[in-house]
Amino acid sequence: MKVVALLGPPGSGKGTHTHFFQKKYPSVYLVGIGNLLRQEIDAKTPLGRNIEQVVQGGDFVNNALILSVLEKQFADFQKTPNSQMLMLDGFPRDLDQAVLLDGILKEFRATFSCVLYLDAPEDVLVRRLSQRIVCRECQAVYGYDHSPEKNNICDVCGHHTLERRKDDVLEVVKRRLELYKVKSHDLIHLYRRRNILQEVDSNQPLEDVQQLLQESLEKHLS
Repeated sequence: MKVVALLGPPGSGKGTHTHFFQKKYPSVYLVGIGNLLRQEIDAKTPLGRNIEQVVQGGDFVNNALILSVLEKQFADFQKTPNSQMLMLDGFPRDLDQAVLLDGILKEFRATFSCVLYLDAPEDVLVRRLSQRIVCRECQAVYGYDHSPEKNNICDVCGHHTLERRKDDVLEVVKRRLELYKVKSHDLIHLYRRRNILQEVDSNQPLEDVQQLLQESLEKHLS
């Protein structure tokens, strides 16, 4: 089993690029922890209400919950025919989660092929988060450089469910970016030392970023 992680601060473009990967590479099994947790919120379960309170405050969900969700996804991947690679969208976020992931990789005898790390200046991230809208149905992301072809209709699933996320207000955005910076600093250095980190400047045209990511991914799919 090959595993790739797509990391980066909020607003770096992870959601946009994971949808690109899904369409272009059907053999890549995408695991988006954020989307899985938002499904709980949308279902209005007791767990979902707790998650919503944490997210709206700009904090991150605890690792015990994420671990159980992640183990299930790895097990499902092994049962999925024709899947060549599992891609983690936005996980791990810090060193504690990296340790959890190392344990899961060992348990499932998986190889951590690479970490694709998207980044951009903070003012760019703030602007993107303040302007983005998300499809509630499929989680496709639109923003300042990528608008839906038809007003308020998702290009991916066709639903009229485009909206701003509740945690994309300016005060919460700034808190999330600062928290990410603190929690991810040592994580990025860890993967750089392991020589599996591939850094990509996401502050350039969308097509250029996708080309760089595509070239990196295809090296590990072959």
